[in-house]
Amino acid sequence: MTITDSFMTGDQFELYDNGVSIGTTPVVPVGLSGYSSDPDGALASGIYSSGTFVLPPGSHSIAVEIIQNPYDCGTAYIRVDATQDPIPAPEFPTAFVPAAMLAGLLAVVLVVRMKTE
Repeated sequence: MTITDSFMTGDQFELYDNGVSIGTTPVVPVGLSGYSSDPDGALASGIYSSGTFVLPPGSHSIAVEIIQNPYDCGTAYIRVDATQDPIPAPEFPTAFVPAAMLAGLLAVVLVVRMKTE
């Protein structure tokens, strides 16, 4: 989950998950040049307070508290990106491959021999 200050710089936020603080965004100087109404632009600029928080699987109740605001109203962009752990490939013992190839070759030889007799 990513939260980024929006519009004018200077806001700072604290995030809570199920009533427990999971972190704060850093303090940044007030009134840095720029005005961003673009969430990706604000995040990429580096002049807006922002933070990324990893949430474990399960149910969440997220609350955001404005802990610093020089403008009497704080706004933020909030983005939640779903991620999935890759499914690991099944382990296949490499020693099994030559043994399986040899068994297949022997089966072919036996079938050919039985047909020629």
